[in-house]
Amino acid sequence: MTDDIPDVDAEDAAAVRTDDDRIWIFTRRTIRVEGEPVSQFTASDATDLYALGRRLEEDNRALGDMNRRLSEYGENMTELTREEEILEAKVRIHDNLGQVLLASKLALTAKPDAEVLEELFGQWRQSAALLRHEVSPAESEGSDPVRQIEEAAEAVGVRVDFDGAFPRRDRSAARLLFAASREALTNAVRHAGAARMRIRIRETAGFWEAVFTNDGEPPSGPIAEGGGLSGLRKRVEDAHGVMTTEVRPAFSLTLRLPKAERIE
Repeated sequence: MTDDIPDVDAEDAAAVRTDDDRIWIFTRRTIRVEGEPVSQFTASDATDLYALGRRLEEDNRALGDMNRRLSEYGENMTELTREEEILEAKVRIHDNLGQVLLASKLALTAKPDAEVLEELFGQWRQSAALLRHEVSPAESEGSDPVRQIEEAAEAVGVRVDFDGAFPRRDRSAARLLFAASREALTNAVRHAGAARMRIRIRETAGFWEAVFTNDGEPPSGPIAEGGGLSGLRKRVEDAHGVMTTEVRPAFSLTLRLPKAERIE
């Protein structure tokens, strides 16, 4: 049989597949015997070598397919990352507006002076600029998340006590803890009438753990998670973290977040 046989890149060689499905390579070369040219023919069984070559070709095709899939996966991850950043920007804008509205409500009921009103106007101008995309959410938050949380708390008349180090260099954890701080602050003022909020942050093997408590009135019953808490829970769980709430002896919000494999 001569079909489906390997090509032999040699002028004096040929490959043959026999009826028993073996591959033989026949070669011819000229040698001299007692000074006379003589043709020498050699037959080599190349069945195993040929089978190995076929497997290598199949492996190369599989690797090519894998590389294409990895390339597509990389493109999809880039798109997902972009969409995630857009979503986080929208959430931050929403949180910012919520804080400004709450601060405005409290200030107006207390008959604010000109300095407080000017600060509120500044916050509203910043919110309007965010909605018009004149500044980025990152710029609106500033470089120090702890100070930003403290300033948001001061605007609504709450003191924040930090116990532990904020994970500034772990971008994913920092974003979630910042969002949780804003949500905990809003709920502390709106539902508990709190004047003080404590944020305790602990670093364990592979995790960040943050507990948010306040000195306000505890809930009278189980927590019915609304848009803010349920949205926060989804973001935490999407990041493979865990979020829990307790109501006794006082309300507490706890986040357990995995550390980033690479600190940014």
